[in-house]
Amino acid sequence: MYGSFIAGALVGSVLGGLVSDPARYGLDFAFPAVFLALVAVQLRRRGDWAVAGGAALLALWIAWRFLGNWHIVVAGLVASGLGALIMRPEDA
Repeated sequence: MYGSFIAGALVGSVLGGLVSDPARYGLDFAFPAVFLALVAVQLRRRGDWAVAGGAALLALWIAWRFLGNWHIVVAGLVASGLGALIMRPEDA
């Protein structure tokens, strides 16, 4: 699945400019859907859900409060860092 995601991202970055209206083909929803599919299979424990929920709330807040499209990257990095700090190694 990860290989397909990387290959798709590569093809999209090279050929994406050829699609004038991505929303017409539903491509504006494709990235969030694939991202959620990758995350969903990783949510096994309560701590996993807490980190994912915190990241989602942070991303929504950043998107609401600030301009630009960096909300998912920033929220993912912050939540990953906090998750690494609060989760014990034996939880992994």
